[in-house]
Amino acid sequence: MQHVRDVKTVDNGSNQSLTNTSVSEEQAAPLMRDRTLPAWIKPLAFLFTFGTEACIITIILLTVFFDALVVTQGQTLMAPLLVLLGIAPLLGLVIFEIGYAKALAGYRHLRQKSAVTMRAIIGVFLMAILTVMHPLLCLPFATGIALCWLVVWLGNRTLSREPVWDFLPQEAISVLTGRDQIGLHLSHRHDQEHILLNAGLRGVSWLASIIGFACASWLAAVGILNNSAIVAVGLISFWSVEHFGAFFLQRSDADPDQKYHAAAVTLLPAPEDIETADGDGVQIRNLSAFAPDGRALLSDISLDFEPGKVIALTGDNFSGKSLLMRALVNPYDLSNLSVRGFVRIGQQYPWQSQIRDRSVTATYLAPRPFLMPGSGLQNLSCFGNEFERERAEQILTRFVFTSDISQHICKAPDVRLLADSEQKALGLARAFFLRPQLYLFDRPEDGASEHVLSALVARIKQEQRFGATFVISTDNRQLLDLCDDMVVMLGGRVVDFGTADEIRQQYAVGWTRFIAPRNQDSEDGLDSWLRAQFRRDGDDQNRRNVCVVANELLAFSCKGISPALTTESLRFEFKLFEGHCILRMLDTDQPMSSGALEKARHEMDTSSDIKPLSPLAMVLRDAISVETRMEADMRVIEVKIEIYDPRKKSMRA
Repeated sequence: MQHVRDVKTVDNGSNQSLTNTSVSEEQAAPLMRDRTLPAWIKPLAFLFTFGTEACIITIILLTVFFDALVVTQGQTLMAPLLVLLGIAPLLGLVIFEIGYAKALAGYRHLRQKSAVTMRAIIGVFLMAILTVMHPLLCLPFATGIALCWLVVWLGNRTLSREPVWDFLPQEAISVLTGRDQIGLHLSHRHDQEHILLNAGLRGVSWLASIIGFACASWLAAVGILNNSAIVAVGLISFWSVEHFGAFFLQRSDADPDQKYHAAAVTLLPAPEDIETADGDGVQIRNLSAFAPDGRALLSDISLDFEPGKVIALTGDNFSGKSLLMRALVNPYDLSNLSVRGFVRIGQQYPWQSQIRDRSVTATYLAPRPFLMPGSGLQNLSCFGNEFERERAEQILTRFVFTSDISQHICKAPDVRLLADSEQKALGLARAFFLRPQLYLFDRPEDGASEHVLSALVARIKQEQRFGATFVISTDNRQLLDLCDDMVVMLGGRVVDFGTADEIRQQYAVGWTRFIAPRNQDSEDGLDSWLRAQFRRDGDDQNRRNVCVVANELLAFSCKGISPALTTESLRFEFKLFEGHCILRMLDTDQPMSSGALEKARHEMDTSSDIKPLSPLAMVLRDAISVETRMEADMRVIEVKIEIYDPRKKSMRA
């Protein structure tokens, strides 16, 4: 387990006005609720759709009376009366559509999805009724359903979506040079349907209508069906098959709630040490994320962040820093990834969606702030009330230093029209307006001016005094100097952690560290860390040699230890020199005697190909020298390993 150090004592003699400001802001902090669908939404959607489609079916059935009463019996006065009668379902259709839109305002996607499903259900019901009347009337429905499924199945495998705008290379240059923002928007849009696929489904619907007319006409000719029902059967066949096609098309297209959703999220039970703890802060245990092909993008990350700490999250590109922060806030949005682990922030569990109002647990600020359609003030205050807008604007003013710039940002009718630096200031101010327990800042310096960064540093210091925790992924020296602790990541693993001063001091003299659980499962992470130390072309043999020694040291440390010790951590330290490198392993075992070293040397000298060497003998075989000592209750095994310079080797070649 990886722990970040205890929080420093808060200075009780802090500025009183600053305290009053922060307390009042905390009391006014907005409440959050996860997006959800009320239980009554789906039944109501189906009810409105049923009413709408029942009105349409009623209008279709009126054709039976037009033919029977007006055409066949010659009752011409019934024509206008039937028209007046048809106004009732027509008005019902309009009322249902308007009521549907009003009652389910804000749930457009659900309305469309439910309508398609309900229409298909009604189509099946009508097919059953006509089949009872005569089995032959099932033919247009059966043919239509089969052909609709075939068209959708073939279309999704052979057709590509038609772009909204098919640009030429010369037009692309105009867009990419910033002359055509509308063109840029159109190039990112995708139609929800295939044009040729729609044409095929429409053709199937008309084919079903023709088959329906043909079957009804034949049944009427042989005296089984009334002539008045021919038109109704044809129209019902067309209507039903058209909606069968829409249903198949909807089922074949990824639902947005699933398309951008994690493949699986497994919430591990709370470990015993956390279950019995009363403290605040952030606890992360065994957090892992896997790509669809099984690659581990995050590997068993366990960290503790104490309240009031500022933690720097560092590492190379693609080390998993952004992914870790996103997983802490909401793993369900990690498209197609499989995520497992346990996360607690304070006394809340952010991986559990809740529809009740509650304080904001954590906020993640991406390199480009998240923006919603609306004005600058609406995005700043999260579409809050007048009091919240006023408070949010005050916080923004502290970041941009002048009320004129703050007013300019707030009054922007479309937040997307703001400059990058203005959007960054808005995103930072919004984060502090929300007052979460955990701030996750991903490269906050990107797009931020020096004035905004200075204001950010001052605000972090202020919030830190009241127990807020900050995790910052940054390369900015001003922000790094602010950090109390540092977490170093490599290949989705935490390879080092500790106080920022301690890690910076080690890096300054050329040493790097790797900290991991004391068990054989740490071997992959150890290899990845060591390979990253050799960045030159031609260093492959150096990597292999050092990894072999490190793995044998790990095996030596893990050999024969009790299960209770497998939860401990051990540490490796590494430094490159000209012609050699130094690798140290530090664990909690008793010091190794000179006799143990001599025994391993004797084993190495007298070894045969039949009996394998012990881990310590393997280390002695591959090293220039091996030394052991004790440092502050830690056993240190220091190994000197010969390496070569691939540039000199290539010159000799």
